[in-house]
Amino acid sequence: MNEMKQIWDVQKCQKSEASMRSTLLNMKHRLAAELATIEEAVKIEYTGWFVLLVKDGDGFKCVGIFNPNTFDEDTDTEPEWELAIPIPAGDTYPEFQGW
Repeated sequence: MNEMKQIWDVQKCQKSEASMRSTLLNMKHRLAAELATIEEAVKIEYTGWFVLLVKDGDGFKCVGIFNPNTFDEDTDTEPEWELAIPIPAGDTYPEFQGW
């Protein structure tokens, strides 16, 4: 009789584990689908242009914009810069909602 109770307890435990595993797998698939939509929504494309910045006190000051399409290696008119930030394409940049 004691042996039958042990078998029943093991089967009950296995059913519970299978149910939890199924629930976790479903949640994993739903989360993966949501992550894919988030990554697609925030995918930003860049123009190839860069904003050139120089340290100015506590902040930065724009000293120029680099356009690779009109880059001429012979000119020495490139300003001194410390930080270059790529410029995103306007239609792929998410709208800023504030903090």
